[in-house]
Amino acid sequence: MIANFGIHPDKKLVSVIFTGNVVYEDIITWFSELHNHPDFSPDYNGVADLRNTQFGIERRDQPTKMVKKGRELAAYMDKINLSLKKWAIITDSPVETSLAILFAKEAAGKQSVEIFSTAKAAEIFLGTSLSGIITD
Repeated sequence: MIANFGIHPDKKLVSVIFTGNVVYEDIITWFSELHNHPDFSPDYNGVADLRNTQFGIERRDQPTKMVKKGRELAAYMDKINLSLKKWAIITDSPVETSLAILFAKEAAGKQSVEIFSTAKAAEIFLGTSLSGIITD
């Protein structure tokens, strides 16, 4: 589920913090809300914090479903013309890191996506402070 979502025009930044069990539909819903938000701009950067998240994928299905879901997310972003300049994805667990890598691979050439384990590293990549938005 989405715990916190924000658009920060002063920082030209979109942020989302996911917590608990997250399913594909949660992310699609958030992408749609973001795209339709009056403050959204494709000139913004984005940060997604997945550190307190578990994606609902059973272990035996992980490789196949992760590839499929990574492709579906990137395709959905293309479909609704949702792109940002840069994405920083913060994660610290194997499944979520794998999904982030697959998403980054699918988004290559359209968006710059990097994966980090700390908010500080994401700040450096994005070139803006995440203070008050996401912390370590």
